[in-house]
Amino acid sequence: MFLVLVFGFKAVVAYGFLKRTDAAITLGLIDAIAGIVICLSVMSFSIFWPDQQSAGFFRLELLVLVPYLLKLKKIKTKWENVVDA
Repeated sequence: MFLVLVFGFKAVVAYGFLKRTDAAITLGLIDAIAGIVICLSVMSFSIFWPDQQSAGFFRLELLVLVPYLLKLKKIKTKWENVVDA
């Protein structure tokens, strides 16, 4: 159920970017931060409660989420100026 909510929120963010809504960047920042927090939570869970099936404790999603967050922060003011115009 949690995954359905996460992917549903990602769909709302993607729709906001496609339609260039005012809240798209804000929702994108929330999405990126939530993704990083979820990733770090899963990593810490696998460190403290090791499982036979875990292949390692580093999540590759962080390699995409961190640049995504930095890019959103970089274009936030430009996006808000273009959308408001």
